[in-house]
Amino acid sequence: MNFNPFGALDAATLSHETVLRTEAGDDEDSEQRHRQALELKVANFGTDSVNTAFSYNALGEALLRNDKLAEAEEVLIKAIVIREVKGPAFDAAVSRENLACVCEAQGRWAQAKDMRTRNRENMVCSHYKCPGTTFLMDELKKCSLCKATYYCSIKCQVTDWKARHKRFCTPTEV
Repeated sequence: MNFNPFGALDAATLSHETVLRTEAGDDEDSEQRHRQALELKVANFGTDSVNTAFSYNALGEALLRNDKLAEAEEVLIKAIVIREVKGPAFDAAVSRENLACVCEAQGRWAQAKDMRTRNRENMVCSHYKCPGTTFLMDELKKCSLCKATYYCSIKCQVTDWKARHKRFCTPTEV
């Protein structure tokens, strides 16, 4: 691995462009740009760096949006392995939440709940656009139907229900 400052800059530029493409609703282009950024980060920082973990997580999110669930699971696991050791607690919680969303989309409710509650002292709200902070599990409310998603407020729960969770939620005894 040879660090190339231009390669690192190219990766950062691609990551920024990807955010813009995602906001524009172009998930396919976003996914491709995340793949390119990941390749550059692996080449410049290695497979186990925090920088690379950021791209694993971002690619996992893009794959989840594109319903490529098996591949999303694979890259999110890589992000979690790195982030739980090297990254801030918030970043690890975000990657766990993203993987829980993959499990949820696959109907694997017990695994979704287990992933979310793996670290009960550092959880994030299940609403994707909730402001970035971690919570203790006791500070969150869980969905009364599936019992596998957790929210910091009624507002986040209602917003996530309309945007995402309603599609997947089923009553369960998890």
